[in-house]
Amino acid sequence: MVRLPMTLAETQGSDARDLALLNEELGLLIDGATNHAIYMLDPGGHVTIWNRGAERVKGWTQAEILGRHFGLFYPPVARGDVAQQAEPRNALVREAASLGLIGADQAGVETVMTCAADSECAHVDRVQIQQVLVNLIRNALQAMADSPRRRLTITTAFVSKDLLEVTVADTGVGIAPEMADRLFQAFASTKQDGMGLGLSICQTIVEAHGGYIGADPVMGGGTAFHFTLMRSMPHAG
Repeated sequence: MVRLPMTLAETQGSDARDLALLNEELGLLIDGATNHAIYMLDPGGHVTIWNRGAERVKGWTQAEILGRHFGLFYPPVARGDVAQQAEPRNALVREAASLGLIGADQAGVETVMTCAADSECAHVDRVQIQQVLVNLIRNALQAMADSPRRRLTITTAFVSKDLLEVTVADTGVGIAPEMADRLFQAFASTKQDGMGLGLSICQTIVEAHGGYIGADPVMGGGTAFHFTLMRSMPHAG
């Protein structure tokens, strides 16, 4: 039997089926690559693909990160891109907490948030400071995974007329004495399978904002991480 040349419509239909099959196979390949973190962003920087390898390496599930802006998880601090402006402090903290606390209720964590005057603004790069908060909150949740009492406290307060402070405190296992002096050093990790980059990046971000980040033991067990931000002063006008 002689195979006649396909019409334009048949050609387009065949191409579409081949493309759909290729995309399906590519999707299965990407999702199944558990040894490598594979992700894709849209032109606006939002996550569109997040495979199982990314879940394992980065610690975020597809449900938690798809559609989110990637800057929340890995800001470009290495390039010194800190675009600071006045941001409502408490709104910034609440927005970051809504992301960082995903899964906290199911893990039996009690969350307490105490915020100072709601009208105050901080002079910050919003995405970068929210990344710091998300990191600290996720660390706190992991620290309490095996604790009989799981209480996470997020507090905002004034330190001085120029400085605002944010604190994330947990009732977890606390910091091992041998880790206390190098907690914020790159590649020093309190997690068995951690890379030790999270707190180092947090320190880089906070210090780029003219602030300070530190950690103190909590009476009864746990750790309180706190960092300061510059208050956004109103311009005379």
